[in-house]
Amino acid sequence: MRKLKESSSGKVDFVRQFFNMVFSSFIWTIFLLFTLGVPLSMIIIGAKYINDCPLETHIPVMLIVSGSLLVVSNLMIVLDRLKRISDPVQPTGVTVVGSVTTLLNFLAFGWFIAGCVWVFGSNKPSFDPNKPNIFCHPVLYNFAYWLLNVGFMCMGGIIIVGIIGLCCNLLL
Repeated sequence: MRKLKESSSGKVDFVRQFFNMVFSSFIWTIFLLFTLGVPLSMIIIGAKYINDCPLETHIPVMLIVSGSLLVVSNLMIVLDRLKRISDPVQPTGVTVVGSVTTLLNFLAFGWFIAGCVWVFGSNKPSFDPNKPNIFCHPVLYNFAYWLLNVGFMCMGGIIIVGIIGLCCNLLL
């Protein structure tokens, strides 16, 4: 960042160079994929199959609501970080944006828990539309099922990395 600031001819040039650097990186692509792509796909799949799961009508609603909460939260975080980069004199303590995104993330976590109840509680749905009492569209059900499983895997990975980091910190 310091090199970038020294090599730029002014604030506008600095911002232009910064965005070129960030948007051209592979990490930014992965970041956008997960922070916006996954929640947007949740909204799209939930809306497309809103009436295609009579077994558990809450599954598409969970996808739509959770996806919407995550999109708003992630956009607020990205915009707040961009604002902090452009104006380094921003407060570092608790902010309104931070409080709102924390609230949105807690709400999304609540929907995650509810989604676990609804998806995993719908044991062995039928993917045959001729069985309306136990039918759930395979795309909708499998997307929600694997989304929740990947969420558990990510949480497990974060816990493992945290434990390893704590152990390394104690040993050093």
